[in-house]
Amino acid sequence: MMSIGRPSVVLALVAACAGCTTSEAQKASQSPFHRIEVEVGVRTNAILAYDVDRDGHFDLVVSGEGRVVVLRGRGDGQFDVAASVAAGEDPVDLAAADLDGDGFEDLAVANHATDYVTLLFGVAGGNFERRSHSQFEVGVSPHPHAVRLRDIDNDGHADLLVDDRTAESIRIFKGVGDGTFSNSRMIEVGGDPYRGMTLAHLNEDEFLDLVTPNPDHISVLMGHGAGEFAQDTTLRPGFAPFSVAVADLNGDGLADLVAGSGERVGILAVWHGQRDGSWRAAGQYEIATGPTKITAADLTGDGRDEVLVASYMGGEVAVLTGDESPVLYRFEVDGYPYGFATGDFDRNGRMDFAVANDRTDQVTVFLSRN
Repeated sequence: MMSIGRPSVVLALVAACAGCTTSEAQKASQSPFHRIEVEVGVRTNAILAYDVDRDGHFDLVVSGEGRVVVLRGRGDGQFDVAASVAAGEDPVDLAAADLDGDGFEDLAVANHATDYVTLLFGVAGGNFERRSHSQFEVGVSPHPHAVRLRDIDNDGHADLLVDDRTAESIRIFKGVGDGTFSNSRMIEVGGDPYRGMTLAHLNEDEFLDLVTPNPDHISVLMGHGAGEFAQDTTLRPGFAPFSVAVADLNGDGLADLVAGSGERVGILAVWHGQRDGSWRAAGQYEIATGPTKITAADLTGDGRDEVLVASYMGGEVAVLTGDESPVLYRFEVDGYPYGFATGDFDRNGRMDFAVANDRTDQVTVFLSRN
């Protein structure tokens, strides 16, 4: 693996590139994205993308400084501040689902250094409202860092998952369907789930599976119905993983795993899923220090997912292409990049992505070039 310093604009690392020609390397180093800065008015961290106001364009929902802000998409990759609502103390993570069955997406907001998650309910016009039960006490320790809203028991209602770091578990609240949740239960993951978690279908059954990064390993738990999970695989990447994502990187129809290292290291590790349910180590890549969030999307439209990594401490966004010879693009950004959202923001048929930049009042949008 080549050693790369922090780039001023963009650099590309081609894995297994010993046989690449000069022209191929030059082509790989050309940025496939056009970059736009969007003013928000508050420092941002978590971010989501979906059509909040139902006008046919992707909008962005961002959190920061005690608020959730809606950025209305124009359909050309530009966004305007459209709404802002109080979201509790120190919001650090977001998840969206229709919790009350009214057809509008609602939000769960993880409130750092508190004992609660804030529930915000979508209303007509692309805004959100607070209700009497919006401050929802979750009883995790020391406080919530990550939230997910997924229907893990296949009953048609989104359930709420919150990390419980001290208990080395994830606390699950069963969705009732009216915007409230029933009593919780714990899923032991054998580590430190505050670092992030992902839910995906890793096999051919109908149940969501769970992957969590822990201080020295990655836990893979398989869903078995009724919201139950059982430990299946432990992967040890040789560093302290902070974030994980599931993606199909090689287009074989099987789930692959990606993990980013912790605060003082900058490594991205990849495992390819095998048909027997095992995982094959497929490489490690050098990125900036402190990768915090990872997501995946098919940015090129070739049927292979790309991996996006935000390195908070290193001030960098990395994009690993899903290809036979993967290319790692590295972009320097202002502030402290934290969260990702993906969607076709300019309606050109290609997936784009947006990055929330903590300690700035901007969101950086990367539009895929044709």
